[in-house]
Amino acid sequence: MIQSNETSVDYLDRVRLDKFYGDDKNQLALVLTIFLNDVVRDLYVVEQFLNQEKWTEAADTAHKERPWLGMAGLTSLETKLFQFEKQAKFNPEPPALLGMWASIKMGVEQMIPVLEEELKLLA
Repeated sequence: MIQSNETSVDYLDRVRLDKFYGDDKNQLALVLTIFLNDVVRDLYVVEQFLNQEKWTEAADTAHKERPWLGMAGLTSLETKLFQFEKQAKFNPEPPALLGMWASIKMGVEQMIPVLEEELKLLA
């Protein structure tokens, strides 16, 4: 497992990636490319909905993007996004949601270089 830094719990879940893709490096490369090019951008839509206090839309967008985190091997961030999604849908407390989102956003931003490096290694 690759640690993004010593204080973070976010890492690339190689066990899960192996379970999903095995030796199919092309499929993993495709998923990582989609994640980096599209999903990261789409995740920031959640922040726009938070700023507009559109809790249901934030939850729905998180729900739509959450599986991609798992498929990219970002298991701990997938779990955090699930918790965020539930909070936004059933108990939207702005300070809690903003704190959860800040943690998720930071985790994604920390993992982007790790995923980019993984993609280079697959090429």
